[in-house]
Amino acid sequence: MSKQFFLSLNRELLLHGNNLRLTLNREEERVLNYRNGIRAAIKGETNLSEVPFFVQLQSMYEGSTIPLLSSSTSLELFKRYSRNKVVFSCLIYLSKKLGSSKLVDSTVYWDLVIQHLILNAKDTFERKKTTLNLLVSLSKKLLNTENTERFSILFRFVLTNTPDGIYSCLQRYELGANILGHQINWAEPIEIKKLFQLFTYLKKQNASPAAYEFLCIELVPRLNEKIFLEEGEQFVAFIIQLYEYITIERLYTLSFLTLNALYGIYRINPSVFEKVDYVVINKKFEAKWQGKALDFYRFHVYSSILIEDLFRSWGISIYFTRNFISGKLSYSEEQWLNELIRGGNLVYTKDLPFTVSKKLAHVFNTLPGSFDDSSIQGTVTDGLIKTALFEHTGDLNYVLYVHRFIRNVDESEFWIKTAMFLHRQGLRVETGGIGELFDYIRYQVFTLNRTIDFSKKKLRNLQQDVEAWHAELNIAKRFGHQGLVKLPDYGISSYSHEKQGKQYIIKQLKTNKELMEEGAALKHCVGLYTSHCLQNGSFIFSLRELRVNEQEETEEIRCVTIELNRNRIIQKKGQYNRSCNTIERAIIYAWVREYKIAS
Repeated sequence: MSKQFFLSLNRELLLHGNNLRLTLNREEERVLNYRNGIRAAIKGETNLSEVPFFVQLQSMYEGSTIPLLSSSTSLELFKRYSRNKVVFSCLIYLSKKLGSSKLVDSTVYWDLVIQHLILNAKDTFERKKTTLNLLVSLSKKLLNTENTERFSILFRFVLTNTPDGIYSCLQRYELGANILGHQINWAEPIEIKKLFQLFTYLKKQNASPAAYEFLCIELVPRLNEKIFLEEGEQFVAFIIQLYEYITIERLYTLSFLTLNALYGIYRINPSVFEKVDYVVINKKFEAKWQGKALDFYRFHVYSSILIEDLFRSWGISIYFTRNFISGKLSYSEEQWLNELIRGGNLVYTKDLPFTVSKKLAHVFNTLPGSFDDSSIQGTVTDGLIKTALFEHTGDLNYVLYVHRFIRNVDESEFWIKTAMFLHRQGLRVETGGIGELFDYIRYQVFTLNRTIDFSKKKLRNLQQDVEAWHAELNIAKRFGHQGLVKLPDYGISSYSHEKQGKQYIIKQLKTNKELMEEGAALKHCVGLYTSHCLQNGSFIFSLRELRVNEQEETEEIRCVTIELNRNRIIQKKGQYNRSCNTIERAIIYAWVREYKIAS
């Protein structure tokens, strides 16, 4: 729609000219309808005369290159004009300061300016000029009219705040932009001098404005954090050196959190960063990323590839890589990792859960896999225990089954040796009663503090002892325990599920009495799991089918008993320790997903 048509028609109407409809062509009539539409909208807002507004609008269009605004934006402009007439002076000033910038002709730009330009009744043009200058600097350096979302955020924190308030807005929106790199005067307390060395490096690299913007987004809101307060110069120097390694084009793939984590490695041993081939790392990233848009996930992908190669080139296990990336290292595991980064050997690190040989340490540190390999599950301690079990047995299914029974890592050395002995005796996952056998051994050794001499005990003798033990349990269950003992609460509500027209529930057993009743009903040994729950962190749940009897009362039919430990399922057994059927597995799987439990 022609701006010149609008100016001529508006001028005629302001001068109370003749009935223009008689002489207008179709295009001119469209402009007239557009102008009258704005007028009608204004009349709907207020009883005040709209003439002064159209006079100012005429003057603004004639005195600037601002394009013809949309009707909705014109109405927003009227609202701001009715509050403070300075709004037109601000717009004309912006237009002149933008000069030949392409933004001058962008209706999107002016829509956003008017939408976010808030003027108080007492605001003057002089008071608003600083903010307008800041917006011009932003606009010329950064703004891309194709990205209206970022556009809107920039306007929100620049135009609606005084310079003194911009710093707090920057923290609120985590938005910095490269304005800091272009010597715009910011209000205290931003200590931008901490990043001066980094901006100088970007300038030498002929980095794009987006590079300044990215670093400000990531770093400026954190300038008062411990890393900058205590080691600001060293941290910035490390970032520059890292960009030398990975090249400036990978700048957008490392967030502040990753830079901080990598600096922690660098502080311990800078040599780690000299061992890897960064060209190979870039190729791996390109192969995995495949030219996708740079969304937030890029932080995870590139940093994970980088850390994996750093650790692998230094002879550090993939288990350390996975748990370092996800931030799940325990305090002890962090100390082991730090010792390895220094160049130490896992064999000599302190507080290991069991004695580690040089051969086992080598196998553990050279395990195949990658950071996104689903087969590498669990903590570093879990990985170390499973590696030891596999080295002794070579039976992966057996390893995974035995590992679930190690509820206390301080007992891991005992269980590794015991599992090795039993495997040599012929025990397998498929062997009947394997769960009862481990329960018996645990009860004898860790509850009754008895010693089992596995060099003299044959597997068949142990199995006979288990049968005798169960016979004694059945006698004890008839009479029960003296006194009611409450068990720790897992903290989740009962879970209801419908399957094939039947109703089911999974609920926690919270007393020793409930454990005994469950064990007696399903003919297994969960009745003796009180000590597991009190001392070893186990929680027992019961899957039950809900049925309505002839008296129209709801009965709970016990189906499966489930043991959780360390937020994972240790075992799930039905009557006489049978395995779950298809329906029971499906219900338990749905429960696991609902409460984010490891199956």
